[in-house]
Amino acid sequence: MRLVKSTLLTTCLLFAAACGSKYNGKNGAGNALSDSSAMTELPVPIIPDSLVTPDERAAYIVCHYWDAMDFTDPVMAGDSALVEQSFSNFIALLPYADPNSRQCAVSTLLDRAANGATDAYNLIMSTAEHYLWDPESPYCSEGLYLPFVDYVLTRNKEDIIYAGRRDVIMKNRPGSLAPDFKVRDRDGNSISLRNHDAGVTTLLMFYEPDCDRCHAAIEAMTADPGLNQAIAAGSLRLLAVYIGDNTDAWTKHASTLPQTWQVAIDCKSAIDHDELYTIRATPSFYLIDASDTIILKDSPLSQILSALN
Repeated sequence: MRLVKSTLLTTCLLFAAACGSKYNGKNGAGNALSDSSAMTELPVPIIPDSLVTPDERAAYIVCHYWDAMDFTDPVMAGDSALVEQSFSNFIALLPYADPNSRQCAVSTLLDRAANGATDAYNLIMSTAEHYLWDPESPYCSEGLYLPFVDYVLTRNKEDIIYAGRRDVIMKNRPGSLAPDFKVRDRDGNSISLRNHDAGVTTLLMFYEPDCDRCHAAIEAMTADPGLNQAIAAGSLRLLAVYIGDNTDAWTKHASTLPQTWQVAIDCKSAIDHDELYTIRATPSFYLIDASDTIILKDSPLSQILSALN
């Protein structure tokens, strides 16, 4: 399954009275479009004029986004390209809605898919997993995936797979205290996560010396002016930690990393053994504020850099 980008103009959706193609959808909006074969993505619902605040408009959009999808039509509901593009648009809108509206929107979507054509529900769930749970997806978001997980567990508390995923999501959540640890830096000194100057934000990166994705992330970080300015100004500490056991590979690679970074190895593998952090793939990034509270958890580098800039 490929990844497609959202084609929606979010600002237009949330603040304009109408945007996109008008339609007569189901569930209070009429009937689904008759010529579904020509559709490449679902049309945008028209927001009622009575809804004037951004929160109201965002809630309406996400709750009615799938109104034009006839889940009882096996051709339309089974069109993977249509579903994937529409899902991409849908998750681009979800962050603008409040948590209750997001939960309602996902539950409504999955209820309709579950009661629709054969495999409609499975297609939606597999698309959600691919976009929001796969750690290599640029759209990976545990927060947005949580309503999908909760939907499954509400109906089957014994689902081991989704129960395990929920445990992962709830661990190291933004707002929680970052677990402390001690590691050895390039000079052989013992350093800890929480031992830093007052007022300094920490960008924690778990990486591997022989990881291609890590190399690409390191290259992007060394070229990012905002990140480098924050490090130079002393407001940001970049702590890169290798949790593997190949000391020779780490020593060789660590010498190539910027001297302005703190580069360390977890010689005792305590971080991994004690399962202190969620690290589903490397590189794995955590943004931690000056009070050692997690701001962003296991987030894509693009999101980290956006937050810093």
